[in-house]
Amino acid sequence: MTCYGTRRFKGPVLAVFAFCLAVPLFGAEYEDGFIRLALNPDLGRFSLYYMTDPARQKYEALFMDQDPRTTVLTLSYDNKTYRLGESEEFKISERGGAGTPALVFESSSLRVTEEFSFITTGGSEAANGIKINFLIENTGRRRVRAGLRLLLDTKLGESMASPFRTGSRVIQEETVFDAAGSDRYWISGEGPSLMGSISAAVDRVPDSVHIANWKRLNDVSWSLDFVQGRKFNNPPYSIRDSAVAYFYEPVQINREESVSFFLLLASGDRGGFSSVLPSGGLPVPVVEARPVFPEIQIDESLSNALSSTALSTVQMLNTNPAILRSDYNALQDIVNLIDGYLGSGTSLSDDELSNLERNLVRIRSRYTEP
Repeated sequence: MTCYGTRRFKGPVLAVFAFCLAVPLFGAEYEDGFIRLALNPDLGRFSLYYMTDPARQKYEALFMDQDPRTTVLTLSYDNKTYRLGESEEFKISERGGAGTPALVFESSSLRVTEEFSFITTGGSEAANGIKINFLIENTGRRRVRAGLRLLLDTKLGESMASPFRTGSRVIQEETVFDAAGSDRYWISGEGPSLMGSISAAVDRVPDSVHIANWKRLNDVSWSLDFVQGRKFNNPPYSIRDSAVAYFYEPVQINREESVSFFLLLASGDRGGFSSVLPSGGLPVPVVEARPVFPEIQIDESLSNALSSTALSTVQMLNTNPAILRSDYNALQDIVNLIDGYLGSGTSLSDDELSNLERNLVRIRSRYTEP
């Protein structure tokens, strides 16, 4: 495997080499549009990458991946906490297949599923993010209380004066967003930035989202006391080391019942998550064969027959066929959604209809004259 240096492991060369051997490679990888999702069922971790150079198929991590264990899902279960992927009480498996791959953590009485699907925000031409759906199932014989914390080891904004921003303000110090706040999403970094939902386009707003120093958040079993004005430092070893923690506080779950909720992660979009379209549900593992849209050959006669708009579209699709695949999947989603409403006899709401129209216009504009 390729192993990189890390902020948190600065020992001798031998120690670094031992560390490289100790961290397994990510397992299956899934791609859609501009996004690559990597899952590691051995560690119970995931990593997310954005395509920064379509011509060279070059990707950049949207959060720290040098040691995948620094991003971790923690379960609060009847007043105890378990770092999923590290607790021996929960066995890990990978399920769901290419459409909705998932990591599953299961004990004798509780099952936690972390399911992934691809999304496209309104300002992107192709899939540029993921939806993470969490499901907690009580498989035991008694009522329990359970909740989740997701700690994301962010990185892209740490070289900037303002590591984070929202739609209305910049963030230069430790910050907590609660369920009653007005901020709908956060962004870290520039260029291939990472954007996370707070209250935008989600079914359950997290009880809180805490932006702070990674080590401080990682060292506590659950929540960190908020200190107004504290920077993203924990001297002497952890300087300008930021992270974001999502908290879904424990709730009561009766026997054979479950609770679910989701959050969104994507590359930065000026419109935030105001318009989110699910992908076609068919991201295909990189390690397996996948449908390929053949390159369109442009000879002199075809070049003369095509308008300048059509010609530039063909050239763009040859450079990045992922856009064509994503548009195809998006159209299939729209058809399936309309079929579902026709079959049930219900009507689309005004917001749903407007969202469909916007996405149809966005796709059509790429293939037709203005």
